[in-house]
Amino acid sequence: MFYHENKPLWLDSLFIPLKNGEETVEKVLLVARDINERKNHEILIKRQNKILKCMGTILTQAISSESEDAVNKTSLSMCEDITQSELGFICEINPDDEFDTLAINESVLGENHENVDIVPMLEKLKIHERWKQLKQTKKPFILNQPLGLDQSSMPEGHPFIENLMLVPLLRDGELMGMIGLGNKGSDYESSDAKAITTISTTIVETIMRKRAEKKLQRALKDKEMLVREIHHRTKNNLMIMVSLLNLTSSDIKDEKAREIFNQIQTRTKSMALIHEKLYRSDNSKQINFGDYIRNLAQDLFNSFLKDPERVQLSMELEDLNLDIDTAIPLGLILNELLTNSMKYAFPQEKYGNIFIKFYKDGNDYVIVVNDDGVGLPADLDINKTDTLGLQLVKNLINQIDGVMIVDSEKGTHITIRFKEEDYLS
Repeated sequence: MFYHENKPLWLDSLFIPLKNGEETVEKVLLVARDINERKNHEILIKRQNKILKCMGTILTQAISSESEDAVNKTSLSMCEDITQSELGFICEINPDDEFDTLAINESVLGENHENVDIVPMLEKLKIHERWKQLKQTKKPFILNQPLGLDQSSMPEGHPFIENLMLVPLLRDGELMGMIGLGNKGSDYESSDAKAITTISTTIVETIMRKRAEKKLQRALKDKEMLVREIHHRTKNNLMIMVSLLNLTSSDIKDEKAREIFNQIQTRTKSMALIHEKLYRSDNSKQINFGDYIRNLAQDLFNSFLKDPERVQLSMELEDLNLDIDTAIPLGLILNELLTNSMKYAFPQEKYGNIFIKFYKDGNDYVIVVNDDGVGLPADLDINKTDTLGLQLVKNLINQIDGVMIVDSEKGTHITIRFKEEDYLS
């Protein structure tokens, strides 16, 4: 890699020695091929994958956590990580046009952070002036020089701000807050702003989701008609998301990126199916999970297997009711396991079988997903993998206080056991 006008230039180079009659090297011929476009594309795909992983982490935290604060802290940590920033904060504007802090890196507050108020500190930094600019443009603001920031009255131990980036939080096109990041090792670039802008949509969604959950728990606990209507609208909204993802994925040329979009679609559809079952059920808190598995498995079977004659799908399912708080994470778990079997167990047009069981064994509920395909890779450690799908499965298994047993001999055999009454208590 070379630098031209302070920009990286990637070349695939070959040095060829040219010898004279005495076999002495007189000259060297350099042949270079410009691979800048390929390298830039690789960097772009790598960054997009990292953004998707950050969004997945935030969404997973939103699913598993009961606290909005925990989700906001995770969101801030992801923003700091992807931009390599040393400090940051997330603020929301309240009806009085003042800041409410949703999450903040404690280093921003100095040594005695318990006695420091964030609002006056932001005023000393003249963040309010930048806020007005954000309010007008609704676009990120980058300040790679600390000029214009009054840091003389900052609390003891506060790090000197070398650079700063502010990104608006938008809800339905309206400004609701901002993400502040500072002290990146190098200058902030437009790619940093684009990355945080993309992640900000997930942050807003999780904030509003956690607040909606809290409001529902408090105000709509026993209102069956309202709950059913919510399930109906949620299902409709999730299916709209599926349609939008499908439209977007049709324009994506990169196969890996398209596969990620397809995974998101199937996960969303698995949740939409639960809300559909609840809406049509007389019980707005429980669904017939055996019937749900039949519908989900058949839908995935039709989606992923181009030649259904190659793979036989067999099911032995008891019609047992599960609470929605168990059904949603369990539906996502099943979606991941069945998707993996249908996509990877039978490569190169191989024939095989997929077998699903759901039953009750004493106080335990048991789900079994088996296939007689190629099995899991020999070097795959389920407990240490960093793939988003398996991370999601592990987190959701923990959420329902379940146990997962994996056997990779002669295919893949997965058994999940859980006690719903213990989970609900």
